[in-house]
Amino acid sequence: MLSYGGDSRSIPAAHLQFLRSGLDFWETSRELFIHANLDPDLELDQQPEEWLRWTHLSGRELPHPSGKRIVCGHTPQKNGVPLVRDGWVCIDTYACGTGWLTCLDVASDRYYQASQSGSSRTGRLE
Repeated sequence: MLSYGGDSRSIPAAHLQFLRSGLDFWETSRELFIHANLDPDLELDQQPEEWLRWTHLSGRELPHPSGKRIVCGHTPQKNGVPLVRDGWVCIDTYACGTGWLTCLDVASDRYYQASQSGSSRTGRLE
C-alpha cells in the first residue's frame, strides 16, 4: 500500500487485475509452490486461503503425500538461509526486515539472494 501512497483508491485497475489473477498454488511434476503452509488433512484443491497465505510453519509438517517437494515462504528465516526439512523448503529469508530476498532454482537447488543494501550472494540447499 505504501507504494500507492497508502490509499487503495490510488491502485490502478490494471494492477488490481494482476494481483487478483494470482493462483493459490502452483504445481509442477516435482514441486508444489505455496506462499505459507498446507492443512495436512485436506486435499490440495480444498486448502483454505488462511493456510495457504498466512499460516506459519510449525516445524511438524510432514512431506506431501504426492512426494512432491513443497517450496514456501511466509515463515521468516532471520539467519538468511533457506530452511530445508524433509519434503519442504522455505525461502523466506526475512526480506521484509533486514534479511535477504531469495529465489530458488529448483532444478539445481541453488539459491540467489539480494539485500536491501545492494549486496548479492548465492548458495546451495543443504
